[in-house]
Amino acid sequence: MPIVSVAGRGIRYELSGRAGAPVLMFANSLGTSLEMWDAQAAALSNAFAILRFDARGHGGSDPDGGPATIADFVDDAIAVLDAAGCERAHFIGLSLGGLVAQAAAVQAPDRILSIVVCATAAAFRPATMWDQRATAVLQTGIDPFVAPSGERWFTPAFRQAHPETVEGALGMLRRTDPASYAACCRVLRDTDLRPALPALNVPTLTIAGANDPSTPPAQLAEIAALVKGARSVVLPDAAHMLAIEQPEATTREIRAFVQSLA
Repeated sequence: MPIVSVAGRGIRYELSGRAGAPVLMFANSLGTSLEMWDAQAAALSNAFAILRFDARGHGGSDPDGGPATIADFVDDAIAVLDAAGCERAHFIGLSLGGLVAQAAAVQAPDRILSIVVCATAAAFRPATMWDQRATAVLQTGIDPFVAPSGERWFTPAFRQAHPETVEGALGMLRRTDPASYAACCRVLRDTDLRPALPALNVPTLTIAGANDPSTPPAQLAEIAALVKGARSVVLPDAAHMLAIEQPEATTREIRAFVQSLA
């Protein structure tokens, strides 16, 4: 896959799907990579151009454990748009990726056609939790976070019925650079987009998992309440990693929302 250099750091991205069609850009969650969107990319590639990229220190992007802000993550996303030759895109993100999508709509609204924010928040609280997680992952590495993440990411029924899918998602976490994971935790700790969202003038859809313990539906409802005209959906039988646990429903909501804007 191609790599774009941002401030000397390589960011892996992939452009696929229908050439010349509207662009859907996907951003991954903390501890995953662009492959978390495989089901959506496959299902939507006949009608859209699909642009996916790995957050810094995730997947095939270069590690980066240094200080960073949410604005830096938006710069990465815009650099990917530029490298792929895409002027504007519908930006879809989950968790950390959903925070980046919101910030991109605030920071670079001329590049963002709409945002679909999944299993995320405008402010991940309490901040102390992210500070503690950053410190712990630097001390112990990623492995102690794998089992608890599986419990937050997927419902018990899904974990029992689809162990291979769950293990595939957790494999992405195992491959994540610990220092970069910690840096992302600090970005989640430091970011509060709530004051900026009422002025946002970008079409917005929020998608929550009804059984998500990490970013419950109330956090997505808060975003929808702050953004004028935002739409909201809650998917039943879905925890945090709703794009993997409920791929057809997630894809359906993305497709319907984007097509409604045409």
